[in-house]
Amino acid sequence: MMKAKRPVLQAFALLCVAVGLVGCGEQGKASPLYSDFAGSWARTTGRLFVSDTGVVVFNNRAYVTCKGARLGECDTWVGHRVYGGHLVYGLLARRQGKTAYGNVEGSTQPTLPGQPIELNAPGDGSIVAVIGNRSLSFCAPLDHSAQCQ
Repeated sequence: MMKAKRPVLQAFALLCVAVGLVGCGEQGKASPLYSDFAGSWARTTGRLFVSDTGVVVFNNRAYVTCKGARLGECDTWVGHRVYGGHLVYGLLARRQGKTAYGNVEGSTQPTLPGQPIELNAPGDGSIVAVIGNRSLSFCAPLDHSAQCQ
């Protein structure tokens, strides 16, 4: 169960995951501050969505199968897509060069709220996200290069 400091942000994050992170938040007013980071980013085990207004949503595999009334984090396969798993969402607060910084606002993982988020956009079609102490590489959804696995 997620505890949220900002219920509206939590609802937005859950909506993003429900629609598959594609096109989520596109109606927001564009902010040149975070436009280099904005988009839907992919890796084998999860997705990262960054809105142009600085909302960050990360959904990742839990590697626990949902069965019956199981409590806690789990995922379900439907076709070739994974639903559920870990959910982390936060807000970017500042930018310095090709790096943006913010904090985790809520998560299904109880140790993550309040932890830092750092996004690095080197300009090569990839993005590196550091959430808490975990560093993950993401690429545009159709990029299947080794750096994105």
